Amino acid sequence: MRPTIMAFFDVDGDRITQARCTDEWERCTRLALSQSRKAKARWLKKRQTDDAGASERHMPSNASLPLTTIPPKDSPPAPSEHPPQGGNGKPNGSAKQARGARLTEDWEPEPEAIDHCKQSLGCSADLINSEWPAFQCHFLAATGTTARKLDWNRTFINWMRRARKDELRQQEIDQRWQQRRGQQH
Repeated sequence: MRPTIMAFFDVDGDRITQARCTDEWERCTRLALSQSRKAKARWLKKRQTDDAGASERHMPSNASLPLTTIPPKDSPPAPSEHPPQGGNGKPNGSAKQARGARLTEDWEPEPEAIDHCKQSLGCSADLINSEWPAFQCHFLAATGTTARKLDWNRTFINWMRRARKDELRQQEIDQRWQQRRGQQH
C-alpha cells in the first residue's frame, strides 16, 4: 500500500510533500498576505486622512499643521469614546450610545419598572426578589451584544415577563400532577 500512496508524494531527504497541498498552501498564503496588505492600507488611509473630505473653506485656520492621528487599536480609547456605563441606558443622542451600555454592579431597576412587573405582569415581590440576582449574574457575566443594552429597565421587564410565564407554566404542571395523583388513589 505504501508504494501506491507514495506515488502521489515527493520525497526530498527527510521531507515528504504533495504538489496539490503545496500549491494550496502557497495560494492561501498569497491570499492572506494580499488581504493583510489591503487591510493595512485601508487602516493607514483612514488614520492619515482625518479631514480628508473637507474643502479648504471648511478646514480650520491651522490646516497647515500635521493631521492628528488616530491611536492604534491596541491603545486604550480616550474616556470620551466610552458610552455611559449603567444607569437607565437611555440614548442621549451620541453615536456611541446607540450601542448600549453594560450593566453595572450597582444598577437597580427603577421603581416604575418594578411596579410594571407587579401590576401588569402579576409578578409577586418574592418572584422579583428571586429573579433579580439571576438577572444581574447573567448580564454581568455576558459578553458581546448580549451584555450591552440600550434600556436596562425594559430588559429587566422582559426578563420578569419570561420568569412569570415560567412560573405560570410550572404551576399548571404542578396542578396537573396533583390531579393525576388524586385520581390514582
